[in-house]
Amino acid sequence: MEDEKPILYFFGSDGCGACKWEHPVIANVTSQFEDYISLHDNMNNFTADQEIFGKYNPRGSVPMLVLGCKYYRVGADANMGEEQETKVLTALICDLTDNKPVDVCTAPEIVDLINNI
Repeated sequence: MEDEKPILYFFGSDGCGACKWEHPVIANVTSQFEDYISLHDNMNNFTADQEIFGKYNPRGSVPMLVLGCKYYRVGADANMGEEQETKVLTALICDLTDNKPVDVCTAPEIVDLINNI
C-alpha cells in the first residue's frame, strides 16, 4: 500500500515486443483507477522497485505485472486479446480496490470475472 492505495507495478522494456503490447493495455486500464491505486510504471526503468521485481521474478523476465502484491504475472497474455486482457486486469484491480470506482467495477462482465477470482 502507498497512500492507503494498493500499488500496481509494471516492469517492461521497449526492446520487448510483449512489453510494447502490454504497456498500453496497462495504461488504459489503470487510467480508470487513478484515485484508487498507486501505479509504479517501470517501463524502461531498471533501477526502480528492484526489491519487488526480484521477489516476484527471480529470472528477470519482462513484462511483469504485480497487482497489490496479491496477484502477479510474468509475460503478457496477448493470446486472449486486448479486450479480454482489459477486462481481466480491470476485475483484478476492482478486487484490490473493494470494487471502486463503482461505475467501472459494476459492469456485468467485470462482476462476472470478479466472482470467478
